[in-house]
Amino acid sequence: PLFNSYLFVKTHPTDQNHYYSILHTPGVVRFITFEGQPVPVPDHQIEALQRLSAEGYDLQPAEKPLAPGTPVEIKQGPLRGITGEIIASGGNKILIIQIDSLDKCIQVKIPAGLVESTNRDK
Repeated sequence: PLFNSYLFVKTHPTDQNHYYSILHTPGVVRFITFEGQPVPVPDHQIEALQRLSAEGYDLQPAEKPLAPGTPVEIKQGPLRGITGEIIASGGNKILIIQIDSLDKCIQVKIPAGLVESTNRDK
């Protein structure tokens, strides 16, 4: 699945009977809510994801973009454990990594899924 532990259901938000029957389905824990109300995902967004998947696109979930200046740690790959700072954000994150022992910096473009914010405020 594209989003682990997510199941998309088509229902009417005011149909309380259907709402509770879905919640009592084995494995269902809760609805995604905002201010206590289920959050609907528009049909066109679900259909777009289905089309992309059907056409063979490699879909990967991504975190919300990190702002420039955000301190990060690389979590996977040959640079795992290295910390740096986001200097630009887009499809990939561009990092400046300080290598203290050399008193030098390198710039590297790295897939977004390989870094995680170390900022406690996230």
